[in-house]
Amino acid sequence: MKPATPNTNNLKTIHIIESPRDAMQGLKTIIPADRKIQYINYLLQVGFDIIDVGSFVSPAAVPQMADTAQVIDGIKKEDSTSEIMVLVA
Repeated sequence: MKPATPNTNNLKTIHIIESPRDAMQGLKTIIPADRKIQYINYLLQVGFDIIDVGSFVSPAAVPQMADTAQVIDGIKKEDSTSEIMVLVA
């Protein structure tokens, strides 16, 4: 039996996405905004294509994301090529 060969004819671009939002939103212990900002700023130095930093959702539903606006304000994107992504629900 021959191994399968992937069809890459239609493959144009692969984007590397890092999602601290996804990792943090389910945590029971609230991470302070300054720690989130520091972590995201480190990720920006890595050069991911896209970084999913937070979400604008009800704080009652997802308390961890209540400070998303503050986190966005603290991000230092000047020297990074990464795009910032935010979920709005």
